[in-house]
Parts: sequence; C-alpha cells; structure tokens
Amino acid sequence: MKSIAIRNISRCSFHQHYLKRCASLRQFSTGQDNVERRVQKNKNHHQRSTQKGRPNRQEKTQQQTNSPVDYIHQNNFHNGRDANENQLSKSQSTLSKCCDIMTGLLKRRQSLPPPPSMDWIFSSPTLPDQLEREKEQWKTRIELYKDIVSLTQAIDLSVNANRLQASSGRDIRDVTDLLGNILLICSETPPKRLSLVDLPSTSQTCIKILSILEQLNLDVQNIHNFLSIRAANQEHDWELSSRLFCKQIDPDVNGLVPVDTNLGGDRFLEIGLYGLAMDLNNRVHDGVDVVEGVLNAVRDMCMVSPTDEEKYMIAAGSALGRAGHWKGCVDYISKTNNASELGQAFFAAMLNACYICEQYDVVLDLYNNMRYNFETGGGDWQWEGEYARCHPLCLDIILRTVGLGLMDKDENQGFSSKGATSLFHQITDDGGRISKQAIRGVLYACKNNADFEKALEVLEKLESYDQGGNCEWIVVDEDTCNFLCENQVPPSSSLTKEKVIDDDVIATVMDTCIAAGEYGLAIMTLRMTRSTAKNSSFNFDNCKDNSMLESLMNWQPQLCQKEALLNSTIMALTGLQCFQDARDLLSSAKDEHCFPTILNKMEAINMNISWNEAYRNMDRLLYAADCLKRSGHTISREEKYNLSLATALMLRCSINAGQVNAGLEVAKTVIATFNCRSATRSSVKEKMKSFFGFSDEDVGADDQFWLLSDELYAAKLSAYRVKYGVESALDVYFSSNDNTHTKTVSPKNSNEGWFNTVNLVLEMLIEKGDLERAFTYFERMHPADRGPGTYISIANAYKDLGRFDKIGKVYMDAKKAGLLSENLCLCAMEAIVRGNHQGKIKLLRSIVNDIADVKGVKPGKWIVDHYWTIKHCLGFHFARLLMWWNDPNETKSMEYRLAVQHMEYRKKQSLRIETDALMCIIKLAEDQKLDVNESSDPFHPPSRVFDSLIILSESQCHDKTNLLLEGLVYLLKTRSTLLGMRYLEYIETNQVTVDDKVSDLARSVANCVEGSSVMN
Repeated sequence: MKSIAIRNISRCSFHQHYLKRCASLRQFSTGQDNVERRVQKNKNHHQRSTQKGRPNRQEKTQQQTNSPVDYIHQNNFHNGRDANENQLSKSQSTLSKCCDIMTGLLKRRQSLPPPPSMDWIFSSPTLPDQLEREKEQWKTRIELYKDIVSLTQAIDLSVNANRLQASSGRDIRDVTDLLGNILLICSETPPKRLSLVDLPSTSQTCIKILSILEQLNLDVQNIHNFLSIRAANQEHDWELSSRLFCKQIDPDVNGLVPVDTNLGGDRFLEIGLYGLAMDLNNRVHDGVDVVEGVLNAVRDMCMVSPTDEEKYMIAAGSALGRAGHWKGCVDYISKTNNASELGQAFFAAMLNACYICEQYDVVLDLYNNMRYNFETGGGDWQWEGEYARCHPLCLDIILRTVGLGLMDKDENQGFSSKGATSLFHQITDDGGRISKQAIRGVLYACKNNADFEKALEVLEKLESYDQGGNCEWIVVDEDTCNFLCENQVPPSSSLTKEKVIDDDVIATVMDTCIAAGEYGLAIMTLRMTRSTAKNSSFNFDNCKDNSMLESLMNWQPQLCQKEALLNSTIMALTGLQCFQDARDLLSSAKDEHCFPTILNKMEAINMNISWNEAYRNMDRLLYAADCLKRSGHTISREEKYNLSLATALMLRCSINAGQVNAGLEVAKTVIATFNCRSATRSSVKEKMKSFFGFSDEDVGADDQFWLLSDELYAAKLSAYRVKYGVESALDVYFSSNDNTHTKTVSPKNSNEGWFNTVNLVLEMLIEKGDLERAFTYFERMHPADRGPGTYISIANAYKDLGRFDKIGKVYMDAKKAGLLSENLCLCAMEAIVRGNHQGKIKLLRSIVNDIADVKGVKPGKWIVDHYWTIKHCLGFHFARLLMWWNDPNETKSMEYRLAVQHMEYRKKQSLRIETDALMCIIKLAEDQKLDVNESSDPFHPPSRVFDSLIILSESQCHDKTNLLLEGLVYLLKTRSTLLGMRYLEYIETNQVTVDDKVSDLARSVANCVEGSSVMN
C-alpha cells in the first residue's frame, strides 16, 4: 500500500503548522523510507496480481485514465476470488486504490505554486484580476478539485457499502491521511463563488469528509477542523465556520485540549475567530454584541489554557479588525465597566482592530484614553518581569499609525515629534522590538514638526543598528506574534533581512531638515549616511577636490535613479541657491522631463559661493575621518592638532554660509572618529585643563577634542553662539566653574595662548549686556591674550555705560602694551570731549600724536584723512579746532574744499565716499562763489553738487531723498539746465530707483521751471 506523498507540500504557510503536528497526531506521510518500502511492496503485489489474472500494466494505465469512481469500483471482485472472501481484504484493496489516486493528485498539487493565504477569503463575488493573470493555474486547481470530488463520492459509496473500513491501526492512519489530504486540497481550491464552476462547493465537500470520519468512528483532529474552517471562510459559509470553531473550543466536546496558539491571518486561531465574528455579524446587528461574542470565545479558550490569554486576545483583535468591527471595539470599551480587568493585551487587541481598519484617528484617541484614564486600564503592565507603561504591540501600532495618518492627511493629529521619539527611545532603551513601519512613523512625525534634531537622533540609532553595533533592540516585521511578552528572541524569519536605513528613510530625514530651513544639513545627511570609503589607508592625497555634485555622486551612486532622494536633493540645492548644481543634477537624471517647471525657474548660476567652500572643507574632513576609522591608525599629537585646525576652518565656513548645524553635525562625526582612534594617553596638555579649570574627571572624550586648539574651541563657541544664542554659548564655557566671574582665564606659564577664545568670550559678555562681569573678566585676562580688539571692546562697553573716566585707563594700558588702534583713539577722544576734563584740545592733540606715530604719518595728515569720522564723533567744533580753522568766516569754505578733495580722491581710488562729505558739498554749495568758467574751477559748486547727486542716487543713505531734493533745488536756483538734463537722463537710463518727488524736480530743473510745489 502506497503512502501519501506529502513531505514536499509544506510550501503553504498554513501547512507548516500542519506538518509540525504530524508526529503527535500521527497524520500524513511517515517518511521517505516508508514510501520506498510501500512502493516495493506494491510492485510485488502487482506481479502476483498479474500471475493470477489481474490486469496488466497497460490495462491498469488505461483504467487510471477513467474517473476515480470507475477505477475503485471496476471489477473489485472479478479476479478469481469467490463472493465470500474476507471483507477485510476488500477494504484493504479499496483503500489501496484510493491511496494510489491520492498519490497522483498530490503530485499534481506539488507542481502548483502556493495559494494566496487570505485573498480568497476577502475577495468579492466577482472574478478577481488575478484570475485573468493566472488562468492556467486556476484551471489546474479546478481540474484537481473535480477529481477530489469524484474521489470523495467514491469513498462515500465505499464506506456506505462497507468496502472501506478502518479496522486496524495502520488502516486508521492511512484513512485519516487520505481524508486529511482531501481537506487540504479543498482548502487550496478557489471557492465556488469566485470560480463559478458547476461543482459542489469546497465547504460541502469538507462537510462530507467530516461526516465520513464520524461514520468510520475516527477522531476529527485539529487539522481537519482548521482546513474545513478555512474552506468555509473562503466560501463565506460563516455558519459552518463558526459551528466548527465553537465545537473545537468546547471542552465538553473535545475535552481540555488547548487550541493552537500560533498567530497569523492564515492560522487556525485567527481564521476560526474571524469566521465566528462574521457569523455573529450576520445574526446580530450590534457591533458590541459581535465583540462580546468573540471575547466570550476567548474566555472559553482561556479556561482551558489561562497562560495563552494574551495570544487569544491579540488574535481576537486581528479577527475583529478583518471583520471591520472597529466601531464595535470602541463602543465595547466605552460601555463595558470591566474593560480594565482584561488588561493591556485587550487594549492592544482593540488598537490592532482599529489599525487594521485604517481608523488612525481612533487609534490615537484610544491610546490617549488608555494612558490618561486609569479607569480604562491605563495603569502599568507587567512584561517579562518588569513593569512597562504600555503593551509592546500598542507602542508599535501607535508609531505606525502616526506615520500612516500623516501620509494620508498631512496634519499633526495631536502627536508631536517629541512624543513619537520618546516612544522610540523607550522601545530601544528597554531592548524592545520595533517594526520598520513604526520607524517610518517616527520620522514622519519629525518631518511634520520640522524637528530635524530628533530625526537625526533616530537616524544615528538606525546607523548603529545597521552597522552591527551593540544594540539590544531589534527590528522585526509587523506580525503580531513578534510583540508578545513570551517571545524573548523572535524567530530569525521575523528579523528584517535588509538594512533599516533605505532611500525612503534618508529622504525623509532630508525633508525634515529642509522643512526646518537646514538645507546644508540635508545635503550633509545625504553625504554622511551609509558612506563607505574605497581607500582604507590614511592618505590625504587620495582626497580629491571634487565638486559638490561629483562628491555626492561618489558617495551615493544611485542618487539619480532614486526619485525620493533626487527630489530631496534638488530641494536642498535650491534652498542653498546652488541653482547651477541643481540643474546639472537634473540633467544627469533619467527622468529629467519630469521637472520642467523647476528647471525653468532656476538661474544658471550658484548664488551661495560660501556654501561651496564650506562643503569642500566638510567633504575633505569627512573623507579623512573615514580613512582614519578604517585604517586603524593611531593619531599622533601633531595630526590631532592639524585635525583640530581643519575642523575649526570647517566650522567657520559653515557659519559664514549660514549652515551652522551642518558644520556641527560634521564635527560630531569627526569627534566619534577621534575618540575611536586616539592614543590611550591623553593628548590634552595639563595646562589646557588648568586653563579652563577642568579636573581629570571633568574632561570627557568630546572635551578633549574641542580643547586641541584655541582656534577649534573658539569656532565651537561661535557655532553655539549662532545656534543657541550668546547665553548658551557662555554657559558652555563657564559650566566647569561655579564661581564663573572669578575664573582664571589664562595659563600664566603657557607658550600657547588662547587669544581667540577669551576675546570671543569677552565679546559675548558685552553683547549679552553683562558688563560688570565683562569688566571683571577683562581685569583677569592674561596680557598675552589681549589684542587691539580687546581694548576696543572694553572701551566701547565703558562708553555705553557713560563711564568715560575708565576709558582713559584702558587707553593707557593699550598704549603701554603697544596695542593702540584708530578706533580706540577715537573712542578715547570722544571720552575726553564728553567727560569733565581740563585742556581738552591739548589732550586730543596728544592722542592724535600717539596714533600718528603708530601709523607713521604726520598728525595733520592723519586728521585730514579722518576728518569726517572725527567730526561725526567729536562734533564740528573740536574737528575745526584740530584742523586749525580758527577763523569762523573761512570755516565753511575750508570744509567745502576739504569735502570736494575727499570726493575726488576717493573716486579715483574707487573707495567709498563719506556721506558727511557729500552732505557738506550740497549744503555749503550755496555759500560758495560761482566762477563763470566752469572748467577752470575744480570746486565749481553746481558741478560738484551734480557729482554728489549721482553718488547719492546709488547709495543707501537714510536721508537720501532729502539730500537729493536739496541738491536739485540748488541746481534749479542756479539755472543749471544742462546738469539737470544729464541727471534726469542718468536715472532713466540706469533705471535708478528714486522718489517721485526727486524725478519731478529733476524734470523741472531740466526745463528750467520753478517747481514750487516740490520745493515746498
């Protein structure tokens, strides 16, 4: 007798469970050895049959082409035996023929691909699209089912005629295998409502098989019920499905036998509960009653196996969700007083039901209700010996819901990036499990709030996970079985095989940066993520100065083929005003025609030159860091110092480009490399630690890097100043000392000063307005760390407070140190004028002599060169006295001539002309004598006024309009028609923007008409 060749039919997911239970249930095949022995036995039996007059091989082959019924019943007793032969032999002969037929049917089944696990259950009564695509496969399955129907009819006739019995243990097993395989093929057959064939439905065939089992007094096992329920669900025979499932879980019928607890949409537990839910839906109209009926079934199963309550509850939620009863779940929670007694698994099941029905707003409402309302069970939940705030499945569903809801509606839904990342960190810090869709949900929440810092935190953890870091948390698929408390280690099949960071993740983080206006950070995210250097040796010569696009294409070769990455990169480049780079990138893309609007709007130039310089330094620094990381090279002290200088330069360039966050992110990567490759002995000098007041415990790994050089630490403070503000930058600097205003700010025995750092700190103290603290800081500064700018800053601070007496001491200290500057001298001169001093002009001339000696010029020459600045700071009176203009009657003429000389000299040198000089020419022109011969007089007032008008028209002077009107009025009074025409032609030809009053008055001058209304 041949065995049932079933060993290779485990391709279907639901049949894996079937095979797993074969050993305990004694079902189906017994292995390859038994098959071979039975095949040999049948060959011997065939030889004996041929000798006794049985049909030969050719005849038997011809008989096998007939229907199974004909083959079983044809000449059963026409082989020389009398009618009184043993009935057992008849039964064995019939069973053998049935097994032969089943062997052939199973071979035909093995040639088919696995059937869809759930599609046939949820498909509409019309023919699905896949029927058109897979006609041959459906046709083969229908033909196979036709033979199964014929075989079932033959078996039924044989059982009724007592020709097929199960009297011995071996026969019992073979008959059970035979009938079980019929149920298996029925469950894999397209339902009649889809195939529309003129055959009994698969559920009717299953009922017939179950009745045969009962008729033969054989046990109806779990797998029989599972296959029958599956077939009934596919036929939408909900009453049969519900009846079989309720019978299976009834302890009065089947005893205290636990139900199979494997979770999944194609597993017995969820398929049975789904059939029950659909049957209740047809019989009752209230969704709460449906939920109550399903939960009652869960309670019945828990009575047999209380330890499996969580699985039963989760499966119930999945079944209710697939049945569409999310509203009933919500109503059940609100109407049932004892909902909290069902525990966190109950809420996880209800959330899952709403999630399956895509009711994302309802999911968030239920979650918030669970968290904040203790009466609905929002307390702690014990998981793996510890207490957690929420069931693991709840957390994952919430994060998935946030992402999917934002994609559908593009709105916040009351769930911020802070809340999403908090849940993400809770999962990862606790060593939990998270699905990839939940990770996307976190990133979408960050994108919605433009929270690039949170998005980068998540990206950093994902990079560590992909690189095989020491992460206790794992990424799994979305199957509910991966989030149960008993699964300490999910099966390997549940773990994600590909990297978590894909193009969609990178593009989402880039979009988050773009939404926050951090375009440079978006580009650097693209550059730094998943970067792999081709050269592992530490060689700076390998770092070529490629353009930004060449660099990005080297690190992301698939950039032009990935639409999400391409769109994000184009947006970032456009935000950086790198229009030419954006056009070039689009030209390299295969789908360039998809972006005609963007191409037309872009200028063919790069406006942000400073960003290109910043990116060049960032790229070189990242390349060097990557080479260091891969080479295993231990950085020497000199290399560390050079690395610090390069980082400082990069930070300064990023600040100048307005992309400070991009610079800090690159510096963060460099610090990680530095910490990885630093020598075991500290490279930070003891004088550096004492300089900043650090103890050995205070200097962390990051601080060691920042303290490598004065340039680097000053660049860090400048970056913090731009990003966080002056106060935060000062807090970073002073955080190591409680008594901050008395901090020792300079090493007394240091050959290497910290000039840039301490002067920047002084500047920030003054900017903050904490002047008393700034004065104290200045007093305690080491003289080596003071420069001309130091004295200027502190002098201006004293001037703002009106403490002019202190400025004199600052001036004398700077003079003693040889650090005088023009700005400091002007500040000291202003302090003398505003202060209560005797002999002010004498003191002013003394300061002029000091600065003239420093500059190497005569005092009179210095005064003339800086007359307009001196006049602005000291006033006309003291400026006149310093110029030795003692006769008041000649003062205006002398100043006018000085202004004209200043304008002519500056024009020749292409230097900026002082506005005060132009104002002087216009206002004093009326007091000057007019020479008839204009060409012979370089100080001719109308000509010089005309020159002043031309210069003022292109300037941004705050009193520009009034000065232009005043100058035109003078030209009108002097009847300078030609000059008026030339000025009008100038503003019209060069499209100079001036006030309408100015243009009207210019026309009046050109026409020699009194413009009284304008003049007034």
